[in-house]
Amino acid sequence: HVREANGHGHWAASIASDPFGSNTAYFESLLSKGYAGVVNWPSCILLEGHTLEEFSTIPATPAAEYAYLAEARGAGLQTRAFFLTPEHADAAIAAGLEDLVLHPGILLDVDTEGREMVLRAHSSIVAAIKASNPKITVMIYTSDWHEDLLGLSRIECDGFLNFIGAKA
Repeated sequence: HVREANGHGHWAASIASDPFGSNTAYFESLLSKGYAGVVNWPSCILLEGHTLEEFSTIPATPAAEYAYLAEARGAGLQTRAFFLTPEHADAAIAAGLEDLVLHPGILLDVDTEGREMVLRAHSSIVAAIKASNPKITVMIYTSDWHEDLLGLSRIECDGFLNFIGAKA
């Protein structure tokens, strides 16, 4: 659908580890359709254990996704790199990416104490990245569900990202 749609300055959420097709052709198509940028979403950052191990052969790894985004940036698209951990952020920055999006993770049934712990941890991650390099932009992915559960808007960051699907 992304390839046929007129982007009108929107961003494309792309599976960066998709082993099929040509990234160069895809990026050219996005640019010709008016897309402004691309993000690595859905992302392998949420994979764990055996699934992560199996998908790494594709390769579906954060490093591969960040290399994809660096390639997209080189093609003329803006990029935003999703990350979950400080190590992911370091890998994205090492790939030359400067616009990051912290994903709060998959959290279920978080009580008040857990919510405050998650908020402190995420605030700490954002602050550490900003302290190490103030040029890095750190946004936080949120949704109505995440906001109700965690109150992510209380975290000091460069902004919040919430996807809205296009209507066919």
